[in-house]
Amino acid sequence: MDRAALYKLVVAQLADDGYHGAAQAVSQATGTPGPSVLSLPSHALHGLLSGSPKVDALAPAVSLLRSPAVAPYRPRMAESVGAHRAVVRFSADGKQLAVGTSDGLVHVLDADALLAGKGSAESAMRRFTDHAAAVNDLDYHPSGKQLVSASDDNNLHFYDVASATAHSVPLRTCTDTHPSAARRVAAFSHDEALVLSADETTGAVVLWSSTTAEPAGRCLGHTRPVFSLAHAPTCAAFVSTDEEGALRVWAPGAVPGR
Repeated sequence: MDRAALYKLVVAQLADDGYHGAAQAVSQATGTPGPSVLSLPSHALHGLLSGSPKVDALAPAVSLLRSPAVAPYRPRMAESVGAHRAVVRFSADGKQLAVGTSDGLVHVLDADALLAGKGSAESAMRRFTDHAAAVNDLDYHPSGKQLVSASDDNNLHFYDVASATAHSVPLRTCTDTHPSAARRVAAFSHDEALVLSADETTGAVVLWSSTTAEPAGRCLGHTRPVFSLAHAPTCAAFVSTDEEGALRVWAPGAVPGR
C-alpha cells in the first residue's frame, strides 16, 4: 500500500470515529482529499490493522476506495425567486417555508405543496412587501404563528402567518434609531418574550420585546459586525459570533450594559 492510499484511510478512519478536526488536519498536512469527498467502508483502516475478515489486507488499496455515492435526493422545485440572494427558514412543524430576498420581499410558501412538486414561489401563500431593503434573516416564533424578518432598512417586521385572515401588513415593527444600524440577523428567545437582532455598525446585540416591539437592551462586546445569533432552546442564554470569528456566550446577569 502506498502512502497516498494509507493517508486516505487515516483521514477516513478519523472522520468515521468522529475526530473531524484531526481528520482535517491530516488532510491538509498530507494534501489528501478531505473526508467529505472520500467514500470508504466504515472502519476500513481499523479492519486492516485488526485482521478483520471483512477487509482483505492483501487487496490493492484502490479496492477500498469507491466513487462518492450520489445522495438519494432529487429536486422537487427548482426556480428563481427573482433576486440575487435569499434566506430561507422552515417553520417548526415543517408546514411552511419562508423566503426573504435581497429585493426586500418575504414569501411564505406551503412546504407540503413544494415537496409534492405542486407549488412555487409564484403561488406563495402570502407575500409581504414592507421592507425597503434586503431581507437578511428570518425566524419563526416557536408557536409557528408569527414570522420575524430582519432587513438592511433597520427594521424587524413581525408577520401573522397562521390565521386564515392574516394581515397583509406587519403586526409590529421594531425600528432601531441608531445610525446605520442595519439588521443582519434575528432570533426568537426560548420563552418567546424577546427577539434578538444584530447591529451591523456597532456590533451590538439588540434585545426587543416580542409583544411590544420596544427595545429591552443592547448587549455590548463585539467590535465587529455580528454575523450569527442563536438562542438556547431551554434557557435564557444565547450566543453570538462576529465577522472576525469572535464568539460570545451571554446569560442573565452576565450581559454588559444597555
